[in-house]
Amino acid sequence: MPRQDPQQTILLTLGQRLLSARKHKRWTQAEAAHYIGYSVREIQRWEAGKRNMSVVILARIARHYDTQPWVLLKPVRVTLSRKPGRPKGGKWPKVIELSDGTVISAPRPPPRKRRARSEGKRP
Repeated sequence: MPRQDPQQTILLTLGQRLLSARKHKRWTQAEAAHYIGYSVREIQRWEAGKRNMSVVILARIARHYDTQPWVLLKPVRVTLSRKPGRPKGGKWPKVIELSDGTVISAPRPPPRKRRARSEGKRP
């Protein structure tokens, strides 16, 4: 499975929540755009997770959707777990499992720098 950018995951989750809140109000994208004061294309980009928004815009959208901004931004539960089986070298690859069932590979830390060995014996 290819790695997903955490920021992209958050935008997609926010977009799904915006879509759900709009459908709960039984509004079309055109109606939402009219009430919120943005274009239909902008609503589409937010719901698709392709565009970020400011907190002010999020508060305006939440007010029109009769919800709170924190409900739309509610953190996605992230669980770090180890894959079954021990790979060569004894290192455990970590996996991030989101609350919606999506699994993403955790980025590996950079390799540690090794100290250069000094010539000769230590006193």
